[in-house]
Amino acid sequence: MKNTKTVLHVLLIAGSMLCSLVTTAQCTKITVSGEGDVVTLQFDKNEKLIAITGLDEDEGSKSIKFITGPSGLPLPVKQKGVKWDDNGDGSFIITMNEGDEDADRNSMFKISKEGKIINWDLAGEESFKTTKYVYDKNGDLALMKWEGTMYDTKVTDKGELTATFNTAKPDVIMKGGPMLFLVTTRWLMLPMTNSHLITGFSYKQTIHVPERKIELDEKGPDKQPLFKIEPEKNLINNITRSFSYTWDEYGRIESVTVTGKGTNKKFKFTYSDCK
Repeated sequence: MKNTKTVLHVLLIAGSMLCSLVTTAQCTKITVSGEGDVVTLQFDKNEKLIAITGLDEDEGSKSIKFITGPSGLPLPVKQKGVKWDDNGDGSFIITMNEGDEDADRNSMFKISKEGKIINWDLAGEESFKTTKYVYDKNGDLALMKWEGTMYDTKVTDKGELTATFNTAKPDVIMKGGPMLFLVTTRWLMLPMTNSHLITGFSYKQTIHVPERKIELDEKGPDKQPLFKIEPEKNLINNITRSFSYTWDEYGRIESVTVTGKGTNKKFKFTYSDCK
């Protein structure tokens, strides 16, 4: 089951969650680059997120503007494929459509009044996947749990993720805004909305493939197709990631390096329009 990956999708979720910056209060722009992508966060003089501009290798540049929503959190300006609704209790729903020639997927994110993703439903023409999020007293992810089904094949996907954090270091990208995880999807792999710097995570994924009847290329003596039965099976993925940081002379994040089996990626942070 595919995760959403376009920069539009990633930019949209990351942006609604940032209310304030801690170590970057005097800078109105933060740029994150790596893995062929460049994403710039733009803030007003009151440190409110007003725009995210991203560069996608395949689709070119994209820009998303934000307004202050009823709950005080930055919400995307409504546009084609993007909308949000106030639930009346401080929480709200962000809905995004990701369509192309091969697929038509819709993501619906339920966001708490604190700006945390608490539910993510991803629906396509032939699949559905729901992910639930639980947070600890520090506002960091305690548990992410998902379950999904491919309707045509009956293949199911489920798993759980846990993470560790440096509670002495606020996450300047994620803190306070539900859509800002879009900026970090490249290194986090899955959407998260945390209050502190993530130091690592691990998850176990189980993909269940039911018994299948497969037609062979050859035919029998009666000229009828031959088949074989492939028994049901479980595919198990155990994934771990570690995150290490460097800091500039002002104590701001300068880079983050992501390591794990088969992975070694580095992303750089730059700050501009600083007082």
